[in-house]
Amino acid sequence: MTHTSTGAVVRVGGLEDIPAIVALQARSWRTAYRGIVDDAFLDAIPIQRWVESWRAHFFAGATRCFVAEENQRLIGFASVGKPDDVEDLEPSVAELHTIYIEADHYGLGVGHLLLETCLDHLRRERFAGVVLWVLEANQRGRGFYERAGWRPDGARAADCWGATSVARVRYRRSLQV
Repeated sequence: MTHTSTGAVVRVGGLEDIPAIVALQARSWRTAYRGIVDDAFLDAIPIQRWVESWRAHFFAGATRCFVAEENQRLIGFASVGKPDDVEDLEPSVAELHTIYIEADHYGLGVGHLLLETCLDHLRRERFAGVVLWVLEANQRGRGFYERAGWRPDGARAADCWGATSVARVRYRRSLQV
């Protein structure tokens, strides 16, 4: 799949992509969450632990990951699967676990291309809906999701990231076409 304005190609990610995925995720966190989350926390992201976590998800088959490349360089990725928190969700609901894009590709359609690839995959897997969690203070991310038809569903959570307490809101959308 190619996006005409960027030349990005999306494919299924594999184990060989994990180092680049983790590096991009860490850069994205440092860009997107600076000023929202404690700087010391962002500067001390545990890269090796993230690599091991991604490997475990791949081996367990719990997550389907898609990567976007441009000139054979990873510029974004997204992952979907069963929800992490299922107590209030129907079995037909999946979760968009991650979507991160290189900052120099914001607004070029790469995020939309990855998102649509994930949603198409979930439709083929016969899911009826999908949720995601986003930091309440992440206005760029929330705007992206809202422009793509996602809406807050009322669920909220709080976490402690380093010295910062962060609020998350859950968004939902139907997969019906």
